[in-house]
Amino acid sequence: MVETILRSAVRVQEYLVQLRAMTSPEGLMEQQKEQVSLEHLAEGWKRTGQSLCGAKQVEFICSSVPPISLWVYPAALDRAVTNLLDNAVRYTPAGGKVVLNILLGRNLSRSVFT
Repeated sequence: MVETILRSAVRVQEYLVQLRAMTSPEGLMEQQKEQVSLEHLAEGWKRTGQSLCGAKQVEFICSSVPPISLWVYPAALDRAVTNLLDNAVRYTPAGGKVVLNILLGRNLSRSVFT
């Protein structure tokens, strides 16, 4: 439970930093794509999913992650996936299951929530 609270506090702090950056005139110019490991991003999503699901008695499953690098806006992508995970857990009844599948497409990777 303490771990869940700490992760939530860290997420809130990261959101505040992002909001400040986005609302400053320079913030729009600071956002740049970065090459990041999909495995690195997915590790954070797994921790978030496990934390959210554990607090609600929901099972969390994440598929294996392809070992590739992507050019993305990491903060925006992380925020989007975290929001999707949060919504999936919120609307899944206790005893249910949230599954994050990360699949490779032709030129993109995509996340599938079931």
